[in-house]
Amino acid sequence: MSAPTTTRVPLPDAMDVGRVRSWRATIALSRVETARLIRHPAVLVGLLAYLLPWLYSAMTRGEAGRFPVLQDSDRGTQIRLLPLALATLLAANMAMLRPAQSGADAQLEVLVLSARHRAAALLAALVPVGLIAAALVGARMTDLAVQSGASGHPNPFELAGGPLMVVLLGVVGVLLGSLTRSAAAAPLAMVTLAVAVLAAMLPGRLAQSSARWLLPLASRREGAPPLPISLLGRPAGWHLAYLTGLIVVLAVATLAVNKMRTSLLGVVSAAGVVLILIAGVLQLRSPSGELAAARDAATYQPAAQQICEHRGQLTYCSFPDFRPQIAGWDNVLQGILRRLPPAVADQPWTVRQRVQAAGNTEAGAGMGQPVPLAQWQNDDNRHGTPASVPVATSWNDNATVIDLAGQFAYRAVTGRAAPADGLQICEARGALVIWLAGQASPRSRKGLDSLISGSSGGVAMTAAGFGSGYYVADRVVAFGLRMLSQPADTISARVRSTWPELTTPGTSFERAGELLGITPPPTEQDGICS
Repeated sequence: MSAPTTTRVPLPDAMDVGRVRSWRATIALSRVETARLIRHPAVLVGLLAYLLPWLYSAMTRGEAGRFPVLQDSDRGTQIRLLPLALATLLAANMAMLRPAQSGADAQLEVLVLSARHRAAALLAALVPVGLIAAALVGARMTDLAVQSGASGHPNPFELAGGPLMVVLLGVVGVLLGSLTRSAAAAPLAMVTLAVAVLAAMLPGRLAQSSARWLLPLASRREGAPPLPISLLGRPAGWHLAYLTGLIVVLAVATLAVNKMRTSLLGVVSAAGVVLILIAGVLQLRSPSGELAAARDAATYQPAAQQICEHRGQLTYCSFPDFRPQIAGWDNVLQGILRRLPPAVADQPWTVRQRVQAAGNTEAGAGMGQPVPLAQWQNDDNRHGTPASVPVATSWNDNATVIDLAGQFAYRAVTGRAAPADGLQICEARGALVIWLAGQASPRSRKGLDSLISGSSGGVAMTAAGFGSGYYVADRVVAFGLRMLSQPADTISARVRSTWPELTTPGTSFERAGELLGITPPPTEQDGICS
């Protein structure tokens, strides 16, 4: 009789079983930490800081809201996410300090999860917060892109920069909680980052320096007219790689501080450092010579880069990115043409878009530079559009509307392009310009009222967002406002019938008052007039 045989079943290694259980517990803990992070009061405030201005602008969106520039709006999502990023830093830091603040440090040492696993769980919990930020960005850009006058298109690297910044600052919060038990470290880091970002957006050396790309976000100061996509030259892709390298290195440092030691971490850390160095250097490079030449050409000889659209007697020439804005321009200028005598209105008119990109390291860096009127005139003459009317690349507020209306009204009254040296237009012709520009559309009237309330001694009509234009004295403005207070059709009929005399240089207020049936304002010294 043979002896029974037995089969040995190999038992799993206890260390392997423990490792699997630890990482399963880590994943479970990360789900809990994710829910805690999302519900944290600071994070909720950060979410509201993103949502409320968006919802308010959507509810109050008027004509201006129909013309967003998407290559500017993509960067706007980054600064809008900064409150959420700072809130994530604070919330992640408080989560890391929770055991110390509750006096549970000693008890945690007997649990299955070690400090390194708890740190890994908290780092993993930051990913869903970043995904929420990405969803907010996507929803915001979709809302803007469906507007009928939306121009250009967003850069995916710019869009990804905001959510990545949220994750990065969250990692900073976890690392600070691993390095120090002080509750003041996170608020101090928040203030430091906020001040640095604000300094990079205000006029100054940092705003003009490529060093601002070393910050979590590299935005630009508000109000600068946008540039065509081809002229931006922003190293958004390299900046995204730079942020990714920072996240990798800081996350590895957090795990190392919490006593995780593996060869894989060393390899990942080295790769992150290489990525930071390469991307950091490449994003600091100056614009290429080709880009600088293209910016100069767009500023001084833009006609060759533009496409033109004909609408009746009006020809609109714009950079391809901004063609949807033409509908807004036409709505304003038709309001001026209908008030002109037929012989004047039926002549050909050209409106040409202008940018101020020459010598800039980024869109809008050269705000306030003088109007290059001589170069514009030469370019217009070469392309058969003499005395074209300038219009800016932004069409998002009433100021841009009155700028265009004022430039076109000057062209209609004087027959030439507006001066760029602050020369005044006086007497009857000046009042006629104010009336034509102010009555063009409801937005132009609001823009004129805003100009008047924000200035003294008269108003300046700037050209396409540049820093100079022509000037209208207080008495001229006052006469124009008296014209605007009368029924538009009545004044229009009188203007048409007396147009030759009203537009003759030297026609006085007194004579204009007789022709229009309006009492002129008191006499004052108007200075040198055009």
